[in-house]
Amino acid sequence: MRYLHIFSLVFSCVVGTSLGANLLVLTPFGSRSVRAVFNTLCEGLVEAGHNVTFISSGEPVTYHENLTHLTSPHTALDQLDLFKVRFGLSVFKIWKKAFPEAARMMYENEEIMSVWKDRKRFDAIIVNSAANEMAFPFLLNITAPFITLQPAGLDPLQLAYLGNFISPATVPSIILPYDNDMTLWERLVNTLALIVLKYSFHRSVGTPLRHALMPNFPDLPDARSVRNSRPP
Repeated sequence: MRYLHIFSLVFSCVVGTSLGANLLVLTPFGSRSVRAVFNTLCEGLVEAGHNVTFISSGEPVTYHENLTHLTSPHTALDQLDLFKVRFGLSVFKIWKKAFPEAARMMYENEEIMSVWKDRKRFDAIIVNSAANEMAFPFLLNITAPFITLQPAGLDPLQLAYLGNFISPATVPSIILPYDNDMTLWERLVNTLALIVLKYSFHRSVGTPLRHALMPNFPDLPDARSVRNSRPP
């Protein structure tokens, strides 16, 4: 049920009361469960009369005349049960190896590059904020609004992408089994976990990813500049 509230928020923020918006939804890197969330979002948008271009890894989505689906490169995450590895280091090892290669392969795809070149025709862009920085080239020099959507729920790092900086002691990290009623000790652990996650992810994944994208997108800013920039 919580996803229904997320979807409703996305609908109101992106399309408002307009009809027939042209939307781009990006989740090029993710597991089956993540694709299912975004697939549901796309189905709701096209059923409401909007035109959606959906780029994701894995199997094609349900056919609809208003939905164009493009497949990004497959990775080991396609068949991975993230619930079994989310509290360990396995998923980071996979990300470190798969991220740069998947990004290079993604922009070698002629259909995806065709969408990228024509990205300014979209009325809004929705990006999966969970380890999908490889989609950021689609945000270069656009004037349309974009939304980052965290499929796992509210996350401090995702909020930071939107310029909403909050204390890591108030919202639990998605990598820890805490809820909003954290004890003092859990708030301390949560704060330390977020700090470690932010900098370890940037060093082990973010930097190699940026190097992989630089040949095609030399003007692409570091992902941290997107996350650390506040809206005017």
